[in-house]
Amino acid sequence: MILGYNNNYLFLLNQDVFNQLNSETKAVVLLSNQPSLCETNKFIKKALQTCPQLSLGGGVGDLSWSTHSTSDISSILATLVDFDRFLETEEVEGNEPDEDEARHPHQLTVGIKFAGSIQSSTLLISSQVRTEKGVEKRLLEHKTKVKEENCLALMFACCGRGKGLYRGKKDVESRAFRRVFPCIPLIGIFGNGEIGMDTSKPKPQVVKERDFIHGYTTIFFFISYSG
Repeated sequence: MILGYNNNYLFLLNQDVFNQLNSETKAVVLLSNQPSLCETNKFIKKALQTCPQLSLGGGVGDLSWSTHSTSDISSILATLVDFDRFLETEEVEGNEPDEDEARHPHQLTVGIKFAGSIQSSTLLISSQVRTEKGVEKRLLEHKTKVKEENCLALMFACCGRGKGLYRGKKDVESRAFRRVFPCIPLIGIFGNGEIGMDTSKPKPQVVKERDFIHGYTTIFFFISYSG
């Protein structure tokens, strides 16, 4: 299913979305509740191959799930409990389903893709960057690559990069962002994995999962409309 307006689409990942990838696609944001979903990885690899200038960002966690189009609270809670029980069973039993096998129905990836008159970029703060000054330095290095007018930024941070990393200090990385980009609105979430590739670095000839699925990192995703 694809819901869209002009060239910007909100989507539930399926074959239709694969078929609509083209060189006009400039940026993709993905939210997934499983980091190693086969279809998600296939989509990312095809997107990076089909769209040479693609910016990719996203996060992994309890961010996307289906309630079967119901607003009944008991059904919603039952869905979440069912999904959590499935994850616990998979972890305990060490199940490794075949890539071609159907996975649990609540394992989903959703997202939005952008095309048209936009400029986008992605900055990866690696797990080796563990100080406020280090984060600010990486943001300053990226500043020349961002068109700050009509710009929005998204931040996908590992849950391990919060107060625990910065000795009890809150909002360290978002404050560093605000100092470097005081006029750009920032929306951020914590997750259990980060999706993205740093657009300032050369794309590998053969893209592998480890190139776009990360842990203990922060992804800053920038998108500007040219108007």
